[in-house]
Amino acid sequence: MMAKKRSPTNRFRFNTYSTFYFNGVKKYLENHGFEVYEVETTPYADLQTRANQLAKQVDIIRKKTRGSHGHPVKLNLIAHSMGGLDCRLLISNNTTGDRDSVKGLGYADKVNSLTTVGTPHCGSRIADRFLNDIPGPAQEAWATLLNLAGSIYNDVYLPRANETPPSVKN
Repeated sequence: MMAKKRSPTNRFRFNTYSTFYFNGVKKYLENHGFEVYEVETTPYADLQTRANQLAKQVDIIRKKTRGSHGHPVKLNLIAHSMGGLDCRLLISNNTTGDRDSVKGLGYADKVNSLTTVGTPHCGSRIADRFLNDIPGPAQEAWATLLNLAGSIYNDVYLPRANETPPSVKN
């Protein structure tokens, strides 16, 4: 969710999921003079893909919104769950990860703050337990099945996820 205060000092709010996770927050912000934008990312994709999708949408919103000085304003981001990880990668300038090289997109100079709600910054105990308790071949079979399910979902969802969400098109 992203919001722009209607005043000389513009501020934004941002969420990688629907306002369902922030029941009442969008309305509250709008009632207090903020223009709210919601963005969407593909739910079953790697962090790099999701951060790249966010970057495109953030760029569109920043082009549409200017501060009193005429330059795009910095954003205050609010994200739920994995959206917090997406936003961290969006902001980061570093390469992260031991097994793959995930590149931060360097948006720190475009962001004022990031607030995360329910973000698994230290990983997921359930995923760790799942990975540690299932033997190698069964683990690979589960991973293949889950990746297949995610791919099928993405085939249906991706055409919509690659479009600009309606609130960003405003």
